[in-house]
Amino acid sequence: MQIFMNKKRILAILTGTVALATIAFFILTATHKPLVVLYGLSDPAIAAIKQEAGPSFKFMVIDGNEPISAHKRDISKADLVFMYDGKTAAEVGAEAVEPDESILALMPSAMREAGKSGTQRYGIPILFDHFEIDWNVSLIGGRSLAKPNTLTELVKVSNAIKGKNLWPIVCAGGNDEDLLGFVGALVISESGLDAYEKLVTGASEKQPFAELVRTTALKNTLDTLIEWRTSGIIHPEWFRMKSADVSAFMQMDYSCFFAMSLSSHRLLDRKIVEKVLTIDFPTDRKELDRGILAPAIVAIELRHSLPGNRAAHRLVAALAQGPAQANISGASGLAPANSNAATADKQADDARFWIAASRKPFPDPATASLSDPAARAALAASIRQYLEFEGQIN
Repeated sequence: MQIFMNKKRILAILTGTVALATIAFFILTATHKPLVVLYGLSDPAIAAIKQEAGPSFKFMVIDGNEPISAHKRDISKADLVFMYDGKTAAEVGAEAVEPDESILALMPSAMREAGKSGTQRYGIPILFDHFEIDWNVSLIGGRSLAKPNTLTELVKVSNAIKGKNLWPIVCAGGNDEDLLGFVGALVISESGLDAYEKLVTGASEKQPFAELVRTTALKNTLDTLIEWRTSGIIHPEWFRMKSADVSAFMQMDYSCFFAMSLSSHRLLDRKIVEKVLTIDFPTDRKELDRGILAPAIVAIELRHSLPGNRAAHRLVAALAQGPAQANISGASGLAPANSNAATADKQADDARFWIAASRKPFPDPATASLSDPAARAALAASIRQYLEFEGQIN
């Protein structure tokens, strides 16, 4: 009888323990604030995501110049990570929850290619940047020249307008992001997607710079930029220029074509913006499914997030819907991923159209291939040296 009573008491204790554990779990789930990591994003993009997420989340902002490997502990605690797509995102995405296909259905097919490595999907794209060409309307129209639609036409117009105190093409190549974006866009424009992907593969395999130049389309692109510099259609110091220099050239009509990202365009003074229009990066190639340099911000939901707490998942789903897409696109200045989201202006709408009309959006080759910020900076430095010394490699 005593043994039987002991068993009943033990069963009651165990039942009570399970009940308490269940209650504790639901309390923890209800009170736990999911951690959202924002890695390598601009201040406007960070503010836009925080505004939509609201007070139910904790946020950690990590500078993109810091290697993600230095923040493994932070990532291990995160429920959700927002970052630019590329090599680092794929590494973080190794621990991702498989994204919801119904969310992806809201996007054009090309945009769905962001957040993937091969057939493995790890992230949901929510915003897109775009590397483009801004052009000074008055300088073109005042000389009875047409807007260039191909790379050959861009060079032809540039040769027609070059002169004293007028360098047709400039880029803030002193910024690594602009330099690598310009080079990447030109690789795709001149040599196509296969050439871009071969360059990315070589860089990801840690091939020396000299080997990349010898075996990939990088040489053709850099030699084109050297030729443009020699002929005077691109400013001789473009690879050292900063954003403020380009802004001054735009203001003073010292240049006509400005290779820059959509996010950089958003930082321009309104009076300068009124002087320019935008085209996607021109090419002579005839592929119907061409690539485009358009870095995506992806949302990566991590599988180690607290079981039962679906707040992170619901946030990603909400951010992909039209109203939230319009809000974060308008606040960040970037292009929405949703097919039907309202856009604040023609600039964002054009970028979305160009991306949707492509085969796939890509980040710059260094972001696509290298997860270490120092390695990306080293590649940019090697490119500058090659350009400065006109093809010499030390």
